[in-house]
Amino acid sequence: MNTNKSHKNEQPYRFDVDTPSQLSEFLRTHLPHLSHNRIADTLRGGGVTVEGRVVSAYNHPLIPGQTVCFSRSRAQSSNTPHLSPLLEIVYQDADIAVVLKGPGLLSAPAGVRQQCVKKMLDDYFERSRMRARSHVVHRLDRDTSGLLVYAKTAKAWQILTRDWHSIVTDRRYAAVVCGRPQPEEGTIQSFLTDRNTHVTTSPHRTPQSKPAETHYRTLASNPLYSLVELKLQTGRKHQIRVHMASIGCPVLGDPLYNPEGTDVNPLRRMALHAYKLYFYHPLTGAPLQFETPIPPAFTKLFK
Repeated sequence: MNTNKSHKNEQPYRFDVDTPSQLSEFLRTHLPHLSHNRIADTLRGGGVTVEGRVVSAYNHPLIPGQTVCFSRSRAQSSNTPHLSPLLEIVYQDADIAVVLKGPGLLSAPAGVRQQCVKKMLDDYFERSRMRARSHVVHRLDRDTSGLLVYAKTAKAWQILTRDWHSIVTDRRYAAVVCGRPQPEEGTIQSFLTDRNTHVTTSPHRTPQSKPAETHYRTLASNPLYSLVELKLQTGRKHQIRVHMASIGCPVLGDPLYNPEGTDVNPLRRMALHAYKLYFYHPLTGAPLQFETPIPPAFTKLFK
C-alpha cells in the first residue's frame, strides 16, 4: 500500500487498494484518526473518489489495484447541508446540485402554497447569497424518495435535458412489492399511455403511447412481500409502478395502482426509493456516482 498523507488537509490522502473491501470500511481502516461522522460527511460532500470518480456510497465495492482519494477540504467546499428533514444536498458545485428527497415532497411546484424541492433549493441559494437558481432536470413522484439532480445554471440545464439519456449511465431504484415476481429476475417491456390521472400499459403501440422498459431482480422475499432492485432503460411517468402492477406485484403502499394494499402497510409510505444515480457532469464531463443505502425500513421486513 502506498500512502501520501496531506499536510493540514491541503492535499488529499491517496491509498492503493490491496484487497477487496467496502469503501467505508476501507476508509475507517486507513484513516483511524478521523471520526465516523467526519468520514461520512466527506463521502456525502463529494470528497472521495475511486479511480478519479466521485463516489458517495458507503458500501461501494473496492477491488485490488484501484486508487482511493480522500479530500476533506474538497468536501467542506461542497457545502452539503440538510435543508429540512425531507431534503439534503449530497453534492453541489457551481453547475449542479444532487439532492436526497424524502417521501411526501414534490420535486417541482404544483401549486402556489405547496412546498417542493425546487423552491427549497432556491430559498437556500438566496440565503447563501449564491448567484444560482435551480432548474428541474428530472422528477420523482411525491411519495417516492431518493436521488435527484438539479441544474444551477441555464447552460447546465440545457445540456442535461438535451443529453439526459447519454449522460446518465446508471439509474436504479429499490422497492418493496407485494408478492413474489415470477421469474425472480427479468425485463418488462410495454407501451405506456398517460391518462392524466393514471398511466395505462399495453403490449401494443398507439399514437399516444410511448415504449417503456424496466429491468428488475429480486433481492429478498418473505411470504407477503419482496425487495426488488429496478433499473430503468426508459424513464416514463409512473413506469416502475405500472410495470410492477402489470406482473401482479404492485409497489407496497401505492395509492394509485395498489389501492387495496394501502390499508395494510407496515411502512406507512409508498415503498419506492431512487438509490443509485450515475452520470457525467454536464460541463466537465467528469463521471459522478451517487448511491444511498436502501431505506432500513425496507430491509427490516426481510430479517
